[in-house]
Amino acid sequence: MAQSKGVISMALCLLAIGLLAAAPHAAAEKPQEEEAAKPGAIDPNKATLAEAIADFGAAVQTNDLKSAQRWSTKPEELTEFWVSVKAQQKQFGYDQWIEEAKKREIRPADEKSTPKEDPNRFTVGGHMYRHLHINWEKGKGGWRIASFLVCR
Repeated sequence: MAQSKGVISMALCLLAIGLLAAAPHAAAEKPQEEEAAKPGAIDPNKATLAEAIADFGAAVQTNDLKSAQRWSTKPEELTEFWVSVKAQQKQFGYDQWIEEAKKREIRPADEKSTPKEDPNRFTVGGHMYRHLHINWEKGKGGWRIASFLVCR
């Protein structure tokens, strides 16, 4: 009995040491992850499309309408669609559109746009994503949400 208590104690000690050894790495990574998820950290006038969508998505995820409105040319329209935007983000997230925006940004100049793809326009959402289209456009002030469309 005493021998099995010793084995259990030794196993618990080794487990605790392993957890403590991993803890500094987890703690060091956590602030960076949280910092990246804070909306409002990106300058809308200088943001790439991927950064704009990511910052907007972080604002939606944290229910920060004011930060999200920085990305809209019509903040009052975003207010109208806010419940739908939050539902879309909760169900689908924005990762797939962020990745597509990144791919667009690194394409060679001769492949930047196809006949159906305008390099200054991008849509988040669509028919299969709660029928909500969030239309982004690039202008002199950078990427902004130009309009919302519900297609049903």
